[in-house]
Amino acid sequence: MKFLTDFGDSAVLLPLSMVVLVWLLATRPFAMAIWWGGALLFLGGVMGGLKILFFACPPAADIMSPSGHTGFSLVIYGGLAVIIAAELRSNRRKAAVILAAVSLVVGIARSRVALEMHTTLETVVGFAIGAVALTTFSIGYLRVPVKRRQTAFLLIGVIATIAVFYGSELNPERKLHALSGLLDLQRLFCPR
Repeated sequence: MKFLTDFGDSAVLLPLSMVVLVWLLATRPFAMAIWWGGALLFLGGVMGGLKILFFACPPAADIMSPSGHTGFSLVIYGGLAVIIAAELRSNRRKAAVILAAVSLVVGIARSRVALEMHTTLETVVGFAIGAVALTTFSIGYLRVPVKRRQTAFLLIGVIATIAVFYGSELNPERKLHALSGLLDLQRLFCPR
């Protein structure tokens, strides 16, 4: 399970998000990079905000922190699947790419539960937030027909980035937990 969960760590996903951004800026209309950045900002803002709030005042016993691994993985791997599938002609190949991305994200989500890092509900909430962000990017990206096929460079960047960063860990959750205490949100939002 640790093998799967490491694909969803911010230490891997943040550099991957930059690889996609640079590739979009280099090969696609600027608006596509804006859609990508907007999806990432939405995900980070909502996920970070809920983590801070839920640390102070959990809405239920089994939800203390939405799964960032799950939500961020859905945006990154799902976004890559959208980009790659948009360039494929065969519906079978498109379906295979999308299925592979969904399988990886579901595997990451299940690993978070199996490793007791999150509850099932926390991974569902993370998935939902990621799905909204991915849908936002997908709508913007698929609006413009792609004429140039250049995903080989993107795939090389993705593989190289995973090879370099896989196994590294970032833990933004500790900082968000500290920020929650610093802001004294429990006093502001939790009923007594």
